Amino acid sequence: HYATSLVASALAGAVVPPAATAMVAAAGLAVPILLPVGATAACAGLAAWVAHRDVIVRAARARHEFRRAVCSYLDLVSLELAAGNGPVASLERAASGVEGWVFARLRETLTRAQLRLHEPWDDLRDLAARIDVPELGDVGDIVHTAGTDGAVVVETLRARADSLRDQIRVEALARAKATTSKLDIPGAVLLLILAVFMIYPLLSRIGQ
Repeated sequence: HYATSLVASALAGAVVPPAATAMVAAAGLAVPILLPVGATAACAGLAAWVAHRDVIVRAARARHEFRRAVCSYLDLVSLELAAGNGPVASLERAASGVEGWVFARLRETLTRAQLRLHEPWDDLRDLAARIDVPELGDVGDIVHTAGTDGAVVVETLRARADSLRDQIRVEALARAKATTSKLDIPGAVLLLILAVFMIYPLLSRIGQ
């Protein structure tokens, strides 16, 4: 899907200069062959880069949403443990009955672990590594401590949830400050390329 998106975006970008060339030629203006060729390569590369950046941004947003959901999951697991449920049951019950794609992914992971006779914290740790959300691995590690040592971890889970919420708030403020100082560079570059492409034939004709 990622490669397909890049190719489709590059092709879409590459269509713009030839179309503009046809319009200029139809107006009776001569266009040097190197200009549309260079513009086509530049637009295709820029469009592919924009698509790549879009994937990165959407992945970052998904990870951010997952981390926010992990805060709630930590609280729910602590409540299940406080109610007297076992470690495995607490992980499974905390993920059940909650809507959203994050909890659906958690339920899928826990169900797969159950069917494969794996320890749930191992599969949660693997999922955390795949999606780059280490905080999810913390949930499994803390509950694993309760399962093996019989330690009281309810307060640890709640403290971890509070700490993660504070961390998310700090990161959100940092992102907001960074966003206000950014310019839309790809869009500006594309407009510059198209402007040069459209203006050059006119200037060339005036020079003659």
